[in-house]
Amino acid sequence: MAKQSLRDLPDAELTKRLASLREELRSLRFGLSGSPTRNAAKARQVRKDIARVLTEMRRRTLEATRGAKTASAESR
Repeated sequence: MAKQSLRDLPDAELTKRLASLREELRSLRFGLSGSPTRNAAKARQVRKDIARVLTEMRRRTLEATRGAKTASAESR
């Protein structure tokens, strides 16, 4: 998952992607608990993808907050 592709997605799509990644991680964890030789690298990659999505969502939140502060400071 590339950074640029996340930046191009709308907020609703990011939320959907986050939910699907969390579901995938949940299923991987239950699968890994049964047999320890399963693909642990896939679980690691999914965790990193979740972190990337959350980081992008946080970046957008901070960007919106900064924009609101700048607009309120300019109106004074």
